[in-house]
Amino acid sequence: MWMKRPTTNGVGLFGYINNASISNLRLEVSSNGINGGEYVGGICGYSKGNSTINQIMVSGMITGSNDVGGICGVAYNTSIVECYSNGSLKINGRGYVAGIAHGEPSITNCCSTMSLNGTDGYMAYGIRTSVSPNRIVKCYFAGTMNSGVFACEGTYIYYDTDCLCTNDYYTAKYGRTTVQMKTQSNYEGWDFTSIWKITEGKTYPTLRCFDK
Repeated sequence: MWMKRPTTNGVGLFGYINNASISNLRLEVSSNGINGGEYVGGICGYSKGNSTINQIMVSGMITGSNDVGGICGVAYNTSIVECYSNGSLKINGRGYVAGIAHGEPSITNCCSTMSLNGTDGYMAYGIRTSVSPNRIVKCYFAGTMNSGVFACEGTYIYYDTDCLCTNDYYTAKYGRTTVQMKTQSNYEGWDFTSIWKITEGKTYPTLRCFDK
């Protein structure tokens, strides 16, 4: 899929969702990318109203002017579970970009290897906003960032400090080296029997649901 609507807000496979359920989907963005205004994401631009997004994979390039996310641009009252994003996110301004979603979603067992790009002064989140960190559990970020300020906070979450060469918050608590990120024992409380798997010393954890 590709989409070019640089002046439109709420851009993605679904522009806006409310009290919706989306699951078991893989979205590959073509080389043309997804391009929108504010609230731009692979699956949806804006999510609210007790929506659920489960076992979704998004890959490709996504661009917007503010609130750009790998899965959702912005999400409120939304549960995001076992999702993965990879590719690149770009913001044409000084707003917010997130590997999974900005806003106030509940995110569990998700990961992102997105490249986060923007102008100086923008704010990037490995998975989601740092507000209400108890809403993000057992996730990791192993992407890159070209500039700006990075934030990552939650419970049993991690990010690769060797990939992220920029200003960051919470390094001592959440940061891990690439070697540590590829070692199962460093993931406290994670389920490597039914949810995650890892090739010790070679790969980051991957979600078993995408083996189907």
